[in-house]
Amino acid sequence: MSSEKENQFKQTEIGLLPENWNLVLLKDACSKIGSGLTPRGAEKVYKTKGITLIRSQNVLNSRFVSDGLVYIDENIAKEMENVEVLRQDVLLNITGDSVARCCTVPDYVLPARVNQHVSIVRTNAKHLDPVFLRYYLTSPKMQSYMLSLAQSGGTRNALTKGMIENFVVPKPDVKEQKEIADILSNLDSKISLNSEMNETLEAIGKTIFRRWFVDFEFPNEEGKPYKSSGGEMTYDEESGRDKPKEWETKKIGAIEVTVTDFVANGSFASLKNNVRITETEDFALFIRNIDLKNDFSTRRYVTESAYKFLSKSQLHGGEVIISNVGDVGSVYLCPFFKKPMTLGNNIILIRSNGKRNFNYYLYHLFKSKIGQNLIESITTGSVQMKFNKTDFRNLNVFIPERKLLEKFNGLIESLWRKIRANKENTSVIQTIRDSLLPKLMSGKIRVPVQKEDTGSQ
Repeated sequence: MSSEKENQFKQTEIGLLPENWNLVLLKDACSKIGSGLTPRGAEKVYKTKGITLIRSQNVLNSRFVSDGLVYIDENIAKEMENVEVLRQDVLLNITGDSVARCCTVPDYVLPARVNQHVSIVRTNAKHLDPVFLRYYLTSPKMQSYMLSLAQSGGTRNALTKGMIENFVVPKPDVKEQKEIADILSNLDSKISLNSEMNETLEAIGKTIFRRWFVDFEFPNEEGKPYKSSGGEMTYDEESGRDKPKEWETKKIGAIEVTVTDFVANGSFASLKNNVRITETEDFALFIRNIDLKNDFSTRRYVTESAYKFLSKSQLHGGEVIISNVGDVGSVYLCPFFKKPMTLGNNIILIRSNGKRNFNYYLYHLFKSKIGQNLIESITTGSVQMKFNKTDFRNLNVFIPERKLLEKFNGLIESLWRKIRANKENTSVIQTIRDSLLPKLMSGKIRVPVQKEDTGSQ
């Protein structure tokens, strides 16, 4: 059996190909399918501005992320002209753990090139709408199919050019493709809008924190900015900084918080049979740094027995979570889920356990440059950077007065209520989109296409 026929057979077997639409090999509906290049000099030629170099870490499913973007100069870009990215190109990760992730290139990163871990899929617009193709490639069954292909080779996950060229894709009328793409894109636009609103709300919280607790311009009893209105300051020898006279300096372990981590009551190895990634939800969410970073695009669960075993690291929502191994210094507030949660490995949590709520204050503190410098001061390692919770507990921080802390909590809590509401709304929209996507891609739901008005009477 030829590879083309074999691919079509496999895709038909798992219900990927609709019976009532025309089908086409991807290579016959594209003007380009090919991976990028490693620039000559590799990381040594990366710049802070210039021509964008897109890497696999920038490509998520249906979403492009700018974190970690690097750039190359005009000379290097000219050497890489064959892997130039054009408007509406589909980007597909082809190697490693991120294999099969797929998105459309956003206009704002152009001009751009891609490295060897990313493939450019450029459709012929007369046959295949690029956004329709991207949604097909990110549909659950196609993702599973690509992952199974990628894992069928050697020791490293990989999709070859031949595999991609021989994907069989549905080919309804291009007008219907565009209508389907528009429906799904409108839902994704609402998700993006919620994300942008949350970024703005977080930025407001960051600004308030800096104004009050870094610049010390919190409102005094008269409502005026403290420091610039003559508020009394005193030098703190522990930190080498001035602070308001009435504030205390304490070790984190001496304030009303609990600091713990996953290994506090058992080794990860003893739970390896209970911790697993699964499409079927188990008893409790096992929250890891990568889940927080990727907004739970994938989830890992633990059994009820494992959850009970991890009693000291159970989560309820609102705790401060900090990565202390690998991606050191990443700081998050634990989300609220209607499901039991427990802490993953390589992260620690901070939970307020007294009358004063320090969660919001410590969250913003360790997101700030001051907090990041504190974490850096206790971080060690040559191969893998890390810090331990004992050293973390011994870090000295300023403790604001109770009334000021309560006022700050009130302001930040109102922002986070809006953030949580936006996230809940996003979750509903994602559920609708994820329900519609396979049905639209399989032709089970058809989209009426408006006929063009020819102008005839």
